[in-house]
Amino acid sequence: MYKTMLRDLELHPQKSNWASSVRDTLGRLGFFHVWEAQGVGDNGSFIRPLKQRCNDIFVQEWHCRIEGSTRATFYKTFCSFGFKSYLTSVNVNKYRTALCKLIVSSHWSNIERGR
Repeated sequence: MYKTMLRDLELHPQKSNWASSVRDTLGRLGFFHVWEAQGVGDNGSFIRPLKQRCNDIFVQEWHCRIEGSTRATFYKTFCSFGFKSYLTSVNVNKYRTALCKLIVSSHWSNIERGR
């Protein structure tokens, strides 16, 4: 199946298919050399940096969205990316839910409704 899609991509370079998505993703992540070589050698030495790069890009884009948000003022004052301990330390579900909504400004207080 892979060879068929690769051949299709070579015959129709502007056509979008699974192989073109893999090629474009590898290029966007800085791993186009893997596409050109059509292999990685040692899978472990490729997968670890690939996962790290995906995580780094996600966190960077997350920071940009938070910094650009007008509603996230309270959140960006004291939060950073990562697991939050209050998710496990607040044992009462309704309090944990209320706290999460307050932190991410997903509540219906007058200030959020615009009064």
